[in-house]
Amino acid sequence: MVGYFHGIKLIKLLEPYYISVVETAYPDYEARIAYDENPTEPYIELYVTAVKPIPYAPGKAVPAGRTIGPTKITTFHTMVPLIIFAVIVLVWPVKSVKEYLVLLAVAVPGLLIVTGVTSPFQMLGLLDTAFINAAAQMGYLYESKAFAWMKFTEGGARWLIPVLTAILCGWIANKVGRRWAIS
Repeated sequence: MVGYFHGIKLIKLLEPYYISVVETAYPDYEARIAYDENPTEPYIELYVTAVKPIPYAPGKAVPAGRTIGPTKITTFHTMVPLIIFAVIVLVWPVKSVKEYLVLLAVAVPGLLIVTGVTSPFQMLGLLDTAFINAAAQMGYLYESKAFAWMKFTEGGARWLIPVLTAILCGWIANKVGRRWAIS
């Protein structure tokens, strides 16, 4: 329900971060994010513009200045790891208000890690699918780390990453909370 009613608003807050992740992972791209606010299934759309020619097969390259996209993922798909992470953090057992405040403080970077390694790479992996297919039609192999990561996340890591990150945040909060209780 969060994704349905507030997904686009929440993702728009993360838009500069998503663009930063994409452009850091692929420095040859200039990224732009748009939204398809379809009321039944809203999408996030990634467009990238090649800063320099992007080779995908011998003698073949996307010319500099060409915009590629969109690749789309639903806001619901984007919200899944965030909701999993938030639920675990919110129900994590703590022994004091200080410990809970530490948990919330470490949850902010945890949330950025979770969303940064899932949704932007999902969109980049989908983008690289076009390069993989174009190279394959010419008999070449286009290797894509973003596509490999996308397959990994779709194979279960989209759930595992937020669970492990939330557990780590909870563990840190419990450790710091115990130190505060002793002092």
